[in-house]
Amino acid sequence: MQSLGALLLQNGWITKQQLGLAISKQREIGGRLGSCLLEMGAISEDLLDRTLAQQQGVPIATAEDLSAVPDELIQLLPARIANRYQAVPFRLSGARVEIAMLEVDNLWLQDELSFIIGKRLKVYIANEARLVSALAKYYEAPLPERFAKLKRMLVQKQQRPPESTSGVHPNSRLIHSAELSTHTSPVVPITRHRPPAPSEIEPEAETSQDSSKEPSPQSIPLSEQDLATLGTEAAPEEAGGSVSPFLYARDHGSDGIVEIDDVEGRLAAAGHPDEVGQILVDYLAQFFVRVLIFQVRQGSVLGWLGRGPGLDRERLENYSVSFEDPSIFLNLREGGSFFIGKLPEMPPHLELAACWSKDLTDECAVFPVRIQGHLACLVYGDRGPLGLQALDLELIRRLTTVASQAFERCIRQQKQQRLRQASDR
Repeated sequence: MQSLGALLLQNGWITKQQLGLAISKQREIGGRLGSCLLEMGAISEDLLDRTLAQQQGVPIATAEDLSAVPDELIQLLPARIANRYQAVPFRLSGARVEIAMLEVDNLWLQDELSFIIGKRLKVYIANEARLVSALAKYYEAPLPERFAKLKRMLVQKQQRPPESTSGVHPNSRLIHSAELSTHTSPVVPITRHRPPAPSEIEPEAETSQDSSKEPSPQSIPLSEQDLATLGTEAAPEEAGGSVSPFLYARDHGSDGIVEIDDVEGRLAAAGHPDEVGQILVDYLAQFFVRVLIFQVRQGSVLGWLGRGPGLDRERLENYSVSFEDPSIFLNLREGGSFFIGKLPEMPPHLELAACWSKDLTDECAVFPVRIQGHLACLVYGDRGPLGLQALDLELIRRLTTVASQAFERCIRQQKQQRLRQASDR
């Protein structure tokens, strides 16, 4: 049986660096490896549960399964036995009792529990945080502060959309702002236009207003379908139909170095998502040899804007990866804060590397930009064989936050223009 860490690496859902940090944390404070990864924000609970089920070959007992167990089931197992063996019966299925455990591979333990309960068992695995919480709830077991805190964190993530910078571990690595690259190859805009996703979230209730006044962009609610239009609408005719690249090396003197304050100002003034994306690419080209921005739409990751030596535009235009396929993108969609490390050898990653006719030997950074909690785009960067050094986390946090605000403002303005055109007809 493969270890949990090996499976997570194989699936591309954590990096070797994250695994190493989690193992060190486990040696220091104990508990299961999955609990340590959850505390670090390295993986979502859903992906952890899926990997536990894959590893053990049994179904997962979810938080919902353990949320409201009937008293008659709890009474089947004495509290001292439940706490000693870390097992919670949670559902009656025909003549069998469905039971959540940590040690699902212990056949002797299964036989013992079946004898005590007096019924056949269907065994489920639960992650440590949920099982410890269930034992505290139903069998008055002590709930260590560590797991109480972790439970609160997991509940909060269920109740609200993930933030673009939440759950970042303080020891994670990003590019330091002092390490600059002078590479200035041009941005490659992808002109492909795709239809927006059909699904919609419920729009916010609109406040009553004077119909004679045109609503401001800030007052226009956005649906998930509106957010999915990011990068699909051409720039207005007065802008020439497209946005030209902003090559900062030409605008800011011989060194070409741009400060984050200047970038924030440019993002705040940007009038189209393409412009926002290209500002991001140009700024990040100071830190990375290769930069790419992906669109996230219709359950897929699509190539959008890129810069770097040897970039194959045709491959980039055709780059499309479904979230159904295992990749590092899935963990980021599920709430992961970033990816740092070498990409695992999976088809989506190999196809990405082929966009630059390279292999997967280089470390890279991939971080998400979210709008209203929805993953809108992903930013990739690497420095080739130079590797990645200690990351300026505050710089990345500022950049992704301001980029999210700029994208959202541009989408609102585009929607306002569509509404205006519709009212003029």
